[in-house]
Amino acid sequence: MEKTIKVGDYEFRAKSTAASFLTYKREFGKDAMADLLKFAGSASKVDTSDENALMSAMSEGNFDFEIFLRFVWVFAKSADKDIKPFEAWLDGFDIPVIDFIMAILPEMQELLFAQLKTSVA
Repeated sequence: MEKTIKVGDYEFRAKSTAASFLTYKREFGKDAMADLLKFAGSASKVDTSDENALMSAMSEGNFDFEIFLRFVWVFAKSADKDIKPFEAWLDGFDIPVIDFIMAILPEMQELLFAQLKTSVA
């Protein structure tokens, strides 16, 4: 699955593939499925369309935005092998982190949760 994500004046492609989990493990040294399940559990308890609720959840440690940002980068990397390393890529978005998250969260949730569904019969 591939999408074009718009964030203010910025635009990037994001692609979710079977190899995305391998990229996640290689780049961050963490198990992608474990992190995805952790993120899904925290996201299900928060109204992610409400900026105040999201900010509150983040400040209380109930929403791990770092996991979310790692997946965003991995999916962007899957769509464009030439993007910058994780932190350098994020630095290219000259907007506050909460604005970045609020802008891309709805689009990215579809890519993230597609990884939890099966289409194998």
